[in-house]
Amino acid sequence: MYKVIGKYINGVEISGFGVEDEEGKFLKIKFSDFIALVKRGVVEGFKYINIEGQEYVLPKNRLMSQLPTLNKEQYEIEDRVFDSEGKVIGYIVITDEGKRLKLSKAKIWELAFEGLVKNVRVGYDKREGERLRRLIVVGE
Repeated sequence: MYKVIGKYINGVEISGFGVEDEEGKFLKIKFSDFIALVKRGVVEGFKYINIEGQEYVLPKNRLMSQLPTLNKEQYEIEDRVFDSEGKVIGYIVITDEGKRLKLSKAKIWELAFEGLVKNVRVGYDKREGERLRRLIVVGE
């Protein structure tokens, strides 16, 4: 079985996937080969669908957008930035290259939704008719 680590993006389309085999070896697989593996049932957490001759692969328990993007810079939240009233206004992040950056909440939300923040989960909550964005820092 193969375990999906993330996706590769070319423009706005997925061009391939990074997977780990049973021995822990990392492999880059182009999209057409990935479809063939999912079709054979050897990719953990993915299903194959054919609708009128169009082939699709879908994650079983999450959205494709939630998979990390492997060919873009990744970030990790190190700390929060607060205003004078104690409200969170941004985050300090570390890049893959070790750079420390101060980013706004809006920018972190955008990056996290693209799967570019390693230690964050994002989603929406519905409370009393309103839709709330939720950013959960993992590992705190």
